[in-house]
This record gives sequence, structure tokens and C-alpha cells, in this order.
Amino acid sequence: MGAAPRKAMPVIFLAHGAPPLLDDAGWMGELSTWAKRMPRPESILMLSAHWDSRPARLGATTTVPLVHDFYGFPQRYYETKYPAPGAPALAARVRDLLDRSSIAHGDDPRRGLDHGAFVPLLAMYPEANVPVLQLSLPGLEPATLASFGRALAPLADEGVLGVGSGF
Repeated sequence: MGAAPRKAMPVIFLAHGAPPLLDDAGWMGELSTWAKRMPRPESILMLSAHWDSRPARLGATTTVPLVHDFYGFPQRYYETKYPAPGAPALAARVRDLLDRSSIAHGDDPRRGLDHGAFVPLLAMYPEANVPVLQLSLPGLEPATLASFGRALAPLADEGVLGVGSGF
């Protein structure tokens, strides 16, 4: 007997706003409920509007400090932690898919999750027990983004939750 077929994961977009959303019980509750209604992901591929580079770059595949890329907020937001495990297997798979589509990419192994990633993930998976890989956007040109999406589409059938985060 084989394992039950894995249910395809969705690709979602989250409007994350600023770190004070962590104190908004309604917003946190909505994201938490949403996460509980979806199949549990094997890993998460996060694309945040706060990281745009050409070529696209893959962030850390180990747990590294977060990128607190915001200013003027109370100190407690700069002390936020989200020690999700890295996703080296997902990074290898993303590299392979991008290579197969001849899409240039690189690595930034010291770059941690930015607030566009960790703020919504704190609401959705507060235990930080799902491996997360952040991938930069390869610019904002629609045709480039569509090619990028097509190249990465097989991940949904592999248990990877694709998350676009912005505002």
C-alpha cells in the first residue's frame, strides 16, 4: 500500500502591512483560521514585496536572524523572533526548476526572513515548525513574473505552500 496522494497546496497572497498587525487580534485570527483550513504544507516558499533583486535570489536555508526592515516602531517589534527551520531541499528544487526554465538566479545565504514573511507567518504557523525559504522577486515586469510563476508551479503538487506577501 502506498501513501495517500498529497493534496495540491494553494498559492496565496497575503496583505501583511506593518508589524503592529501582530497586535491586531482580528487579522491574526483570520490568518490563523486560514492556515488551519488548508492542508499542512511540507514547506513554504515565500516571496515578499520587500525583496526585489535581479537575478532572483534564494535566502538562507538555515535559521538566521530576521531582517527587521522597518523603522520607527516600538522596540518590541525589533525583538521579534521566528526561528522556522530552513528549507535546503526546497532551495535545491527551486534552483532546478529555475534552471530548467533558463531563469537566472543566485543565493544570499545570510539573508533572513523580512517582515513581509515573518509577520504573516507568526499568525499562520506560530510554532515556526514549517520549513521556510524566501525567494526574491525578479523585478516587477509582468512577463517575467508570469514566467517565474510557471517555472515554480510544480511545487504546489509537492506540498509547498506558495505565498506572495505585500500590500
